[in-house]
Amino acid sequence: GSKRLAPQAQSIVNLIQAAGNTGLTRKELVDAMKGVVVTRQPESRILSYYQKQIVSDGHVELREAPASE
Repeated sequence: GSKRLAPQAQSIVNLIQAAGNTGLTRKELVDAMKGVVVTRQPESRILSYYQKQIVSDGHVELREAPASE
């Protein structure tokens, strides 16, 4: 069974899943975390902290950004 995610990590996963197939850039995700993921630390640090876990657990998929951007 999959391990339960910390509430902060689950919030990140929820935001990514809500974006659907279009996905989010890292910057968009960090912006979306503001006011949603409760933290005293910078949102980008929280994201970096949980990124490996949520990807390795198969919750989200990391892709390279399209070259056009």
